[in-house]
Amino acid sequence: MKNKITKLIRSICVICGLISGLLFSNTINIPADYSTIQAGLNVASEGDTVLVAVDTYYENIIWPATNSIKLIGEDRETTIIDGDSLASVIRFDFEESDVVIDSTTQITGFTIQNGYAQNYPNYKGGGIYFDNSSPSLADVTISNNSAEYFGGGIYCSLSSPSLVNVTISNNSADSRGGGIYCCRFSSPSLVNVTISNNSADSYGGGIYCYYYSSPSLADVTISNNSADSYGGGIYCTSYSRPSFSAENRCNIYSNNTINLPTGRTGRGIGTDIFASNCPVIDVIVDTFTVMNPTEYHALPLDDFTFDILNAVNPQQVDADLYVSPDGDNSNDGLTAETPLKTIQHATSIILADSTNPHTIHLANGIYSPSTNGEYFPVEVISYVSLVGESEDDVILDAEGVAGVMRCRYVSSSTISYLTLTNGSVSVDGGGGIYCEYSSPNLENVTISGNSAECSGGGIYCNYSSPNLANVTISGNSAEWSGGGISCGSFSSPSLENVTISGNSASSGGGISSSSSSSPSLVNCILWNDAPQEVSVSFGSVNIFYSDIQGGWSGEGNIDLDPFFTDPENGNYTLQPNSPCIDAGTAFFVFEGDTLVNMS
Repeated sequence: MKNKITKLIRSICVICGLISGLLFSNTINIPADYSTIQAGLNVASEGDTVLVAVDTYYENIIWPATNSIKLIGEDRETTIIDGDSLASVIRFDFEESDVVIDSTTQITGFTIQNGYAQNYPNYKGGGIYFDNSSPSLADVTISNNSAEYFGGGIYCSLSSPSLVNVTISNNSADSRGGGIYCCRFSSPSLVNVTISNNSADSYGGGIYCYYYSSPSLADVTISNNSADSYGGGIYCTSYSRPSFSAENRCNIYSNNTINLPTGRTGRGIGTDIFASNCPVIDVIVDTFTVMNPTEYHALPLDDFTFDILNAVNPQQVDADLYVSPDGDNSNDGLTAETPLKTIQHATSIILADSTNPHTIHLANGIYSPSTNGEYFPVEVISYVSLVGESEDDVILDAEGVAGVMRCRYVSSSTISYLTLTNGSVSVDGGGGIYCEYSSPNLENVTISGNSAECSGGGIYCNYSSPNLANVTISGNSAEWSGGGISCGSFSSPSLENVTISGNSASSGGGISSSSSSSPSLVNCILWNDAPQEVSVSFGSVNIFYSDIQGGWSGEGNIDLDPFFTDPENGNYTLQPNSPCIDAGTAFFVFEGDTLVNMS
């Protein structure tokens, strides 16, 4: 009986509190009562409403430690809060407070623009910063904001705000989450939300989800966002799993994974959605980029299921394709007489898998931004090979706008008979080729004149062990290590008849090996690389029957001028008097084998 009376008293108290809140709530008018929104919020009590008249308010608002305030603009299009590029436009930050801002706090009827988050702790959330806060946003536009690190439009940590009829566009983050960044159990609810034309310099152009953050999406459109690395539309990692409404379907299409300095966006791996260390994500949409996504659109493909009704690009081809700089992307690409124009377009429409691999055939010519509108880096995808007409005459020229080629999570691909040149990268290594969790075959390929501000001017390997045969790597440079080849973590490429010459780096001008990597070389020539041919740091290098300037211990190795025919003009064939002729071996068969040339 006592417990029942106690519960009754508590219920009466709750009801009285609600009635009291309704009776004593105030309405504060801006600018009639206070000239700034911040001043109005500062005097507001729980349950109060701050009404804002049509105007542009140049403010950087710090939300008070008070729950259930309603901030209401007169008209979304013309009631504007402008951060003037000084700091976040609105900041909810209660990390050291017992206050929790929940969905009874409302923001509606505004455009929030020109926020900027640069220095700690304001490097997150250019438009709105949520920390341990879950307010409700309705009829709001968040645009033209930027963050130095995370969340150009919105940043959420331990926060799950409600967004209804919200537009998040043209925001940027120098690192992750151009539109929205969610971390640490942040799972916002999005209904009738448009996320478009946002960008991130690394991951998650539209939405970035990290550490058990799983937004719910209903009637959400995620399009034309871009990220320099993975997940142009959505990036999920660390047990995050967005949920898609089956009743109010979403749209995910035309997102990108490279943002070129020229302002053009290209297409890459995992362009629309990417997942790492997450449960399987069920993608239920009305419209996707294609009807049958490949790893070009969603990576890794096995981490997703798809229920798609419509496609922006219905053209997908289960066949080999042909490409020529003189071709046309409106062609079918099925014959050498009807070629496509760009490798990028061919890669985006080709269908291939482990039981049905395909090849993209490249006609002679220069593939570059200025000649045929090629996009760089060229993304290699699983079970699709790139085969050129001739090594010297099929030239992939990145013209310094990006690296030439990327292989990320690629299975069973061969790259042959082409030249990669003028690639340039600043963050990742691999000016010529970047390999991550990929081990492609490279045959009869020239990699020359590429650069990296960090490592691997010619090739960078990370958890990758590509096979190289009859490859020339020359004239590449890196500021750190591996002017020709840099073997990063756990990478053990196999090199046979490979010439590495004229490359430079701070260490390992020819090849560098570190972090448990162990490349193997046979019948190779490493000559005239600066400051040395090989450098080893917490790794190893196995070299046999090769010509190494400065010498290298190992069976069959020599240290003699190889007498290249004309290295100044890129001709690394051997003169008749070269000591490398008949000095090699038949691929690690050391007894009774036939003599072959080095390189």
